[in-house]
Parts: sequence; C-alpha cells; structure tokens
Amino acid sequence: MVFTRLWPVALRAATQVLKQHSDAEDAAATALSELIKRSDLPDTWPTLEAYVAVIARRRAISLLREHTAKKRGGGAVLPLDHAEQIPASTVARHALDLTTALDQLDPLRRSLLEEHFLEGLTSEELSKRHRLNPATIRSHLHRAVQTLREWAKSDRVETKPPSSATNP
Repeated sequence: MVFTRLWPVALRAATQVLKQHSDAEDAAATALSELIKRSDLPDTWPTLEAYVAVIARRRAISLLREHTAKKRGGGAVLPLDHAEQIPASTVARHALDLTTALDQLDPLRRSLLEEHFLEGLTSEELSKRHRLNPATIRSHLHRAVQTLREWAKSDRVETKPPSSATNP
C-alpha cells in the first residue's frame, strides 16, 4: 500500500526535473528506498507524500547535475539528496507551515499550484481544465509562488501572507 500510494508522487516529482523516464524512475526508486531506511517517519500521508516528493526531486536534480557534468567532461558533483540527515519532525513542521500558507491563498491559486506541482500538469493542460488563458495560468502560478515566498520570509506572526492573495 505504501509503495502504491507514494510511487506516483515520487515519479511525478522526478519527472518534472528529468526528461528520460528511466532516470526519473531511478530517482523515484532511490527516494522510496531512502524513505524505507528512515526510522522516524511522519505519520500522516500528506507529510509522507511531501517528504518523498522532496527526496525524489533532490535525487533527480543530482542526477541531472551528474549528467550535465559528464557531458561537459567535468568531475564529481555533490548530491542534493541529504534526506537521511533531516529529522522527520523538521519535515512535519515545514509541511505544517506550508499547509498554513497554502490555506491563506485564493482557492483558484491554491488549486493551480497543487495541480501544477503535485499532479505535474502544464499551463496548457491547466488552461483547458480551468478554461483560462495559459498566460493567465502562468501569472496565477507566479503570483502564488511569490506570495508563498514572501510569507516564508516573514516572521509568520500574521495569519495571512504579506501580499494579498486575491490580487489579480
């Protein structure tokens, strides 16, 4: 059950970085194997999914960097997947922070963010689904990410992100 639920999340995260499907599968498999090695795993599905997505994305970026270095004739690169060094409590705290920030976003922007980053849909696919122009979709995504960045930089005493999430 764990594999069945987490494999698509890991594969989606890796596929967003890597063009070769076999490389994305390697990154996803590595992410799941790293997750299995952990003894202090989060106990909720959304936190586990976020955790495996981060591990898979980091491994995918590391693979991409390795491939790029090989093409350029360069040497070794440092991996980004340091999952074994991150305590599950830290991951859970960051997941709660992100959930709090996402809750403050306009429902459309939150939906677009989730569909783009978690489901891996492109702006063209989102435009068909939401019947909006692809440029409008990209604008909403950009502004939502910008709002989350501003919120992350703030002291988080406020309940709302610093910039209004309802601005067009």
